[in-house]
Amino acid sequence: MSSELFFSKTLSAIPSDENASIVIFDNCPYSRHITKKTRDPFGAARRTIEGLGRNVARLVIQGKGCVLLALHPNSYPTIHSGAARYCTALVEDKTISGNDRDIVVPAGAIDYGIGTKNRRCTLTYFGNADRSLSAEFQNIRSRVKSAMLRLTTFPDACVVSTSERREYVRGISDSKFCFALPGDTMGGEKLALAVMQGCVPVIEHYSWRHQPFFDFLNYSRFAVRMPKAWDAEELLTRLRASDWKQYQRNLRMARHWFDYTRHSEAVSPYTLIWTQVSEIWA
Repeated sequence: MSSELFFSKTLSAIPSDENASIVIFDNCPYSRHITKKTRDPFGAARRTIEGLGRNVARLVIQGKGCVLLALHPNSYPTIHSGAARYCTALVEDKTISGNDRDIVVPAGAIDYGIGTKNRRCTLTYFGNADRSLSAEFQNIRSRVKSAMLRLTTFPDACVVSTSERREYVRGISDSKFCFALPGDTMGGEKLALAVMQGCVPVIEHYSWRHQPFFDFLNYSRFAVRMPKAWDAEELLTRLRASDWKQYQRNLRMARHWFDYTRHSEAVSPYTLIWTQVSEIWA
């Protein structure tokens, strides 16, 4: 893996010809967890799209629709840029700078290829616990992390809070099930990281229906929904008894829709994004 920063400086169109009515700025930083050369991939992606001001102006003159695929709020351009003023931006859970209904797209993440065949952890909490999207989630991250830390007698209940990037991802890759809880967004980076590392995501009950491509993907086949009244030990027992290998087989198929390095016309996130955008702009 030579670089973790993948984004296009060109325009992608639907369809890809001069008569396209919708033009997509494909600007996807896939990951920020293991990188030395690029400390701020989101900032680099943001500056790239801001540099396309003339192309945006040309689209406006031609009356074309303009969509910016930013994926993460940190890669969204500044409000004064041409892209922010004239394009509809798709940023994880929401549509910014447009009147269209929301299109939920996955956050950017890649497969690091550092997983183990024998995953020692049944259930893992990973990440910080100091933020929740809104009051409706009632500090779900901190409550789950505290509950997991109390399960110290169970070696297969794991908590990963290291700041060392490679160990952070290795902890996810070493678990069968991983909490993918709302933080800055409801269907964000934690979900994408878990899916791409082959860890079956455990999703908070309220945000279940707010996940990427929920209208297209059957999440119950490759993810676990937390019960509204949940208990950490009961959840761990339930997951031990579940058919993880079947979840894993389904997850391997579902992950194609989260993999932005995959540009297949048939199976890639771009396929569903373009489908939704086309329906809205029709």
